Amino acid sequence: MANLHDRNSNHRDGNVDETVHLNGNADPARATSYRDGYVHGRVAESRIEEDRLEVRDNNNAARGLFIGILLTSLLGITLAALYYWNQRQQVEPAIVVPVPTSPAPAANQQPNRQTTVIERQVDQVPQVVPSMVMLGYLASSVQSADFATLKLLNTYLGNGLSSRLFVELREKRGLAYEVSAFYPTRLDTSNFVVYMGTAPENTALAVEGLRAEVDRLCTTELSSDELQSCKNKLLGQYALGKQTNAQLAQVFGWYETLGLGIEFDTRFQEQVSNVTPEMAQQAACRYFIEPYLSLVGPEKAVNALVAPAVG
Repeated sequence: MANLHDRNSNHRDGNVDETVHLNGNADPARATSYRDGYVHGRVAESRIEEDRLEVRDNNNAARGLFIGILLTSLLGITLAALYYWNQRQQVEPAIVVPVPTSPAPAANQQPNRQTTVIERQVDQVPQVVPSMVMLGYLASSVQSADFATLKLLNTYLGNGLSSRLFVELREKRGLAYEVSAFYPTRLDTSNFVVYMGTAPENTALAVEGLRAEVDRLCTTELSSDELQSCKNKLLGQYALGKQTNAQLAQVFGWYETLGLGIEFDTRFQEQVSNVTPEMAQQAACRYFIEPYLSLVGPEKAVNALVAPAVG
């Protein structure tokens, strides 16, 4: 019993000593540590509280903005509905127009029957039948040395909107509905043709203009620039006509049919490139001598040209 009492006494004394030790000034470092921990704890709690209040304020602001937008939208819809309803209520008052009543016919009175005649006059616009004028010349076959040269002259006269016939007879003089030239590839004698569609009253001028442009090739030598432009156009169109396998098969098959062989494809391009202005003028003088005239059009216009020639 004495030992147990002593342990209890010692335990109580130990507690007293520990309390004195904590509350006294015997260990200042430990007291400072407790004080700093308390301060830091309060600071941390203060920051947590500030963050919580900031999140709450942000949430409240977002909810307030959403509610404001919703209320504004509802107010706009309500005002629009009221405006539409008011517009529909504002209906113009109906105007009652009295309808005059005619007296009833007597029993023995016959109705007055009248026939209304409606005249309709249809103005028929006379259709203008154009005159077609063709000047044709006998030309060389594909096997001739002049074949490439005549192809270039055909390009110069009637190939495209920049051709000589189009510029001179259509754009400058306004004679032609349509004007062009063609020189087909033939194994035997071919033909070189210039043609024009024109108004009947311009038939004589059309024949004169076509003949003058063809004869000019014999009297006036093409410039180097004019001839080179024709070469570029002719060879460019020739290349565009051989883009697909079907087009190549057609061109090579045509040359084989004529007995020229597929080598003519390269030979033709070389011949075109070697044509000179002198060669072009010589070929024109050799083939463009006296044309055959083909004329289709109104009788009066045709007879005005044919009758003097026959007489």
